[in-house]
Amino acid sequence: MDLIETLFVFVTEDDTGEGVALNSRVPGGVLMAADEARVARLWPYAMATAVASARPVTLVRFDRAEVIRTYDPEREIAPP
Repeated sequence: MDLIETLFVFVTEDDTGEGVALNSRVPGGVLMAADEARVARLWPYAMATAVASARPVTLVRFDRAEVIRTYDPEREIAPP
């Protein structure tokens, strides 16, 4: 399996702090992408989210992939 090396995430702030921007018109609702072509397709949704929430939406890029933990249901028993 190839790791996603770069992840782009649209973030916004609400009264409790920073969080990932959501838009119900995007499958899965989360505004994030693994390549710039997808970022370009999500940009109109990010702008619509900013307008609807009256809050800025910021695009952030994460460039370091590090596997922290993997769960394989074919090899491990799920905890109760």
